[in-house]
Amino acid sequence: GRGVRGRGGAVRGWWGAADDAVRRGEALGGWVHAGLHREEGDLGNAGYWYRLGGRRMARGSAAAEYRAIAAGLLRAGSE
Repeated sequence: GRGVRGRGGAVRGWWGAADDAVRRGEALGGWVHAGLHREEGDLGNAGYWYRLGGRRMARGSAAAEYRAIAAGLLRAGSE
């Protein structure tokens, strides 16, 4: 719905940061890419990024996945 697209739009600002994280070998960057590709409907590409991030493809809503990604990023930032 519209709310999910709004959240997704905010998350799209993470593309650059995700690219940087992937280059540094951080699995969270792969997860961000996976979630964005999944929301776009590009499941093949999403699957690649989930594997790179060491995760299985999410099954819930995009909003729930973005909340989980944000929590993971916050945890990683506090370490």
